[in-house]
Amino acid sequence: MNASSEQRTDCTPEHAQLVLTSDNISSYTYSSGDTTVICVVMPIILAIGVLGNGTFLFVVARVNWMRQVSTNIYLACLALVDITFIAMAVGGKLSRFLASPIVTDESLLGVPGCVLLYFVSDLCFYVSLFLITLVSLGRYSAVCQPFAFRSSSEGRKGVMSRIAWCWGISAAAACILIPDRLVWEETCITLSPPDEFHHLPQVIGSCTSVVEWYFNFSNFVQVAPFFTTMFVNFTLYALIIRKLRQQAEMRQGLSNETALEQAQVRDNITRMLIVNGTSYFVFLMPFEALALGVTIKSLSGTPSLLTKDQFSLALNICRCLLYTNSAVNPFIYTLMSPAYRRAFADALCPASTSQGASVQDLIGMSNINTKARRDSERRQH
Repeated sequence: MNASSEQRTDCTPEHAQLVLTSDNISSYTYSSGDTTVICVVMPIILAIGVLGNGTFLFVVARVNWMRQVSTNIYLACLALVDITFIAMAVGGKLSRFLASPIVTDESLLGVPGCVLLYFVSDLCFYVSLFLITLVSLGRYSAVCQPFAFRSSSEGRKGVMSRIAWCWGISAAAACILIPDRLVWEETCITLSPPDEFHHLPQVIGSCTSVVEWYFNFSNFVQVAPFFTTMFVNFTLYALIIRKLRQQAEMRQGLSNETALEQAQVRDNITRMLIVNGTSYFVFLMPFEALALGVTIKSLSGTPSLLTKDQFSLALNICRCLLYTNSAVNPFIYTLMSPAYRRAFADALCPASTSQGASVQDLIGMSNINTKARRDSERRQH
């Protein structure tokens, strides 16, 4: 429902009432800081995210060896998720800003729009959690338990099966959160004095929970998986780093340059994935911590530590970090890994293929040698 002059007749005593005065209007409308963040910062993050992730998908499609590495299938899926999430999130914020000057007004969306927008956002959140964890588990198995890491489990069919399960479970989790946005609530705005804020709508609408406690429940369903998977991933990273150090000490006496180069490529990619996973949790942690704080405050009834302006500022910062997370992955790949830099160069500048072939050969030989070690281990047993 969009604000119009005929909405004045829709106001009834049953509607919630909101009286706006010069003293409280700033709490319900967008500040200059909000305007800058929504109209400038977020679109820039969106453009960078779409360009970066789109380029990575192009590289995976263009460079043959990138498609042969199972980890890149997960990363390509993550790039699709990031593009979808950042487009929906930033697009939703920008459209609501342009449609109404009231921060909480969701009249442009209605219940169907609310359900779709938040379902897709929640779905992307859960899928990204699963994908980051799958990548971490894959690196842990490859580095710490190479002989137990069966080649069949890393085949394309196995990878696609895990991704399908990931999407299915994530969709189920996102469906659990739908009742948090399923009730349409309209509020009549009374202006005091009546002619001072003539540009404001007379009726605003917002999507709310079917029951009051569902808001806290939905926050818990979002926060608990995040901190659980963060603990699991950080534990895996610690074990992987320890194993890499042990392997580096064992390689000090080796004279085979090819074997050393293969190990360096593998270790470099592993470190890149650890940095990528760590950045994911670092960028999301402030938003999840804020959601946890809101839930604790609501359940305990304690007064807020932040004023409304401070909370709005904190929320904007957390959202920008959340959206930035969906934009930075391709830049981490290229900054941390020479192999991925070469893949980007080969895809975007096909003439420079000689060095790219050597990187591909190193990775291919590494995969062959790893499979040979597994086959040898199986024969010994």
